[in-house]
Amino acid sequence: MAEPASAAPTRGSAARFKELIRRLRGPAPRAWRVAIAVAAAAAVLAAGALGIKLLSSRMWPRGFPRHPGDLAAGALEARLSAVMERLDSDPENIQALVEAGSLHFLKGPDQYRAAINELEEARRLGAVAPRLFYYLGVMYQEEGLLPFAIAEYRRFVRNFPEDGEVRLLLGKLLYQTGRYEDAAVQFQSLGRKRDPVVEENLGLCELALKRYDEAARSFTALLQRPAFEPRAHFYLGQAAFEVARYGDARAELAKAASAAPARLEGVEPTALWALVASNDEKLQDWAAAKEHWDKLLQIDPKSSKARTSSRRLAPRLRALKAAAARAAKAKTTPAPKRKSARRK
Repeated sequence: MAEPASAAPTRGSAARFKELIRRLRGPAPRAWRVAIAVAAAAAVLAAGALGIKLLSSRMWPRGFPRHPGDLAAGALEARLSAVMERLDSDPENIQALVEAGSLHFLKGPDQYRAAINELEEARRLGAVAPRLFYYLGVMYQEEGLLPFAIAEYRRFVRNFPEDGEVRLLLGKLLYQTGRYEDAAVQFQSLGRKRDPVVEENLGLCELALKRYDEAARSFTALLQRPAFEPRAHFYLGQAAFEVARYGDARAELAKAASAAPARLEGVEPTALWALVASNDEKLQDWAAAKEHWDKLLQIDPKSSKARTSSRRLAPRLRALKAAAARAAKAKTTPAPKRKSARRK
């Protein structure tokens, strides 16, 4: 499947510029806010910039540290001290700015604002380095600026299309922002023999796109993975429910519900029992439906849907019990003997 073109921005660049400044107000220096906004506006106005060639050509970008702890604390502090001295004497030294931003990134979220300041200043001065796109993507994601994180990850994967880690990050953000088709493309591009994490995310995209057969294929592939099996049963139950295969849905959901809660990480218990109860109603199993709506109320006493459904089913169940009692009584009560007609 070909990668779809990026959607055109739905808001003007000026509005995006103002929004970014508003979201990032605080103790960060004004120079950083200006630099980051200029870069963000440029990204909105020039979609072609997302495909910019890196100075390192098509080199595999595994040569830079990506996570806090990749550098020993002592070495990191020594390098940071040295590079800050270089910046004191030459504030527009591009290499020093990239190095300082990278090291501040590796120190963790508390240093992200300093890192963004330095990396955006380096980019303003002309820096294009693989780690710059990666670091900015991660930090924008942490700051909750998902459109900007997506833009940075796109820059990275268009230069390094085989980088599975960043494709996975990009796919997850596209899914979170409701761009399910684009997200599915990212997950599919990781190959047919996919990692189970990728397979699960692809299945979720297919569910959101209402492609239930494709979703079922992804989740069925996870049934042989113990860590993913309970969630796979839940999602298979959801897919079956959506296509009115309520018997299949009941079987899958029962397997999910029998698993320990820790094995259903990512599936809200309220979502599980609401789906189980709804499926019971489709099967007209009113007793099971009320039992499961009541179970949901135990988990979430504020659930108006569970409370309304339980109350709605209560008189139906009383009527069914009364009818069953009358039927049972009729079976146990002997019929009155008919009097034989007298012969004249």
